[in-house]
Amino acid sequence: MKRRLSVVCSLVSFCAALVLSGFVPALGVQAATPGAPPAPTALKPTAAATDTSITWSFIPPDNVSNIAVSDGTQLYALPPGSTSFTKSSMPKGSYACISVAAYTTVVSDWTPFACALTRPASPHFQPGPLILGSTTTSVTIGWWNENDSTSYIAINDGTTITPLGQNASSYTITGLTPGYYGCRSVAAYNAGLAAYGGAPYSSAFSPWACAFSQPLTPTGLIVSSQTTSSVTFTWTVHDPYATIFYARDRSTVNLGTAVTTYTVDNLSSGQQVCISVKAGNWSAYSDLSPVVCGNAA
Repeated sequence: MKRRLSVVCSLVSFCAALVLSGFVPALGVQAATPGAPPAPTALKPTAAATDTSITWSFIPPDNVSNIAVSDGTQLYALPPGSTSFTKSSMPKGSYACISVAAYTTVVSDWTPFACALTRPASPHFQPGPLILGSTTTSVTIGWWNENDSTSYIAINDGTTITPLGQNASSYTITGLTPGYYGCRSVAAYNAGLAAYGGAPYSSAFSPWACAFSQPLTPTGLIVSSQTTSSVTFTWTVHDPYATIFYARDRSTVNLGTAVTTYTVDNLSSGQQVCISVKAGNWSAYSDLSPVVCGNAA
């Protein structure tokens, strides 16, 4: 199957050779014109792909034949002895295929097409992970994908890299201690085009992001002491990272991390005060404890 030359040529010898051959490659190998040089060999994508370019290498038949490159749409002329070709200004995670031939006044066979993909962009947590849900033993995190919709996502826990599937955007970290954190890093990758001699490429892993499971409710809330103008409450916390809040009269006050006591002062003698406490982190809050009341002495 042949198709007419439809691109503008800048080298007279290059155009003449292609016109004599009467075609450019569309797919597979085309027959060479008699007397043509041997075709280049070992055409393959290299590991030098970036997120906007792909480089292919090949072995020229000699040091005197020019090299022609076709991507199925455009033709490119390379000087004798060329051993590589780079296609630039490509979208992240996109692919391209090329075929090469050697020519003097006539054109060699065209090689089979070799295809490859640019590297996809890294997913990222901005400024931290999206917290999509939390229990006392798990937290579901999300991230933003800045890659093509066909890329796949892998997640790293520091020991194991786990594939998540195509364009995945969330993951549930399980097996956590209540109120403790898990950290993950994510990367995007493409599967390559092995049927065409392609190769897979991966983005860099994102910076680490950490998220907490839901903390446990503080327990053992009691009145520990009283004065004529104050009541002091104490309780037990169950994780060192949670911030403690106390609720009174429909208002909630942040007491700080892992606090276990609070004094309500400026009370009148005999005045009653009732509070409840809860623990929280930037993933979730615990339930409020049962309400406990005390009176100023």
